[in-house]
Amino acid sequence: MPSAKAHDEFVSFMVDYTAFLARMRADENDKLAALSSRELSRIEHSISVSQANAKQLGNFEARRQALQAAAGYEGLTFRQLIELAPDEDQDRLWQLFTRFEGSVAEIRFFNDKSMAVARDNMIEIDPASVLPSGKGNNPYERIREKQNGQGGILETKV
Repeated sequence: MPSAKAHDEFVSFMVDYTAFLARMRADENDKLAALSSRELSRIEHSISVSQANAKQLGNFEARRQALQAAAGYEGLTFRQLIELAPDEDQDRLWQLFTRFEGSVAEIRFFNDKSMAVARDNMIEIDPASVLPSGKGNNPYERIREKQNGQGGILETKV
């Protein structure tokens, strides 16, 4: 069983980590808005914020692993850790877990949407810079081939 001090230090850290993820979630939402706005200064700022967040996230994760090991929870998931925690901490930890998990899911969502917007913007500017080259890979080439009578998959006789 972990010491009370190590457990408390870990829980306190996880509160800070969860608060950081909430800020990062807001920054990812701002990045999506910046990319959608196509304002270069906003995009540059959001990229620098994202880079700083990525570095900070790495630091948080390394610290979490060290504190988790020191508390005797090494190799456990957050759910497993909650089940081993003292009864009086479990409700608080479940609430923390829910916020933590929600922030991570939203960060992923906003990041995926941002990547799609960035890709769409790049395609609009220069399709060749984003789309794979090579016969049959470029959807614009396939459209041109179809228009030129070269057929597509739906016209191929089996």
